[in-house]
Amino acid sequence: MYATMFYGIINPNGDFNFVNAGHTYPLVVRSDGRVEPLEKSNFPLGLFPGISFDAGCALLSAGDIVLLFSDGLTEAQNFRNELFGESRLNSVARECAKLPAPAASEKVLKSVRDFVGPAPPSDDLTLVVLRFGAV
Repeated sequence: MYATMFYGIINPNGDFNFVNAGHTYPLVVRSDGRVEPLEKSNFPLGLFPGISFDAGCALLSAGDIVLLFSDGLTEAQNFRNELFGESRLNSVARECAKLPAPAASEKVLKSVRDFVGPAPPSDDLTLVVLRFGAV
């Protein structure tokens, strides 16, 4: 038995310290539309007893968005068994650069729903959108 987890702390100055235990890489969407994955990761929790975890860090600027999501988002499938995928997510994430967090969340989820269409869910789908500072 194991579980993936992402835990992070954002300081008021924008320092974002995090530990990723086997979870999908979160994305930072910069206010200019650049999308940067937070690629620092470790093994999932419970896979190997007694291991230590390395922390990652990023610097957030005012207006940046952090997208945290389960693999059910990128692995959402349509009736042709195509995956929504990282490329589609990155594309819609760029379009969210200037949106408030609730609007960005709805835009991403709508894109997934439109892609999947009437196909039944293949996995759970979780999305957290955080905007740092003012837009």
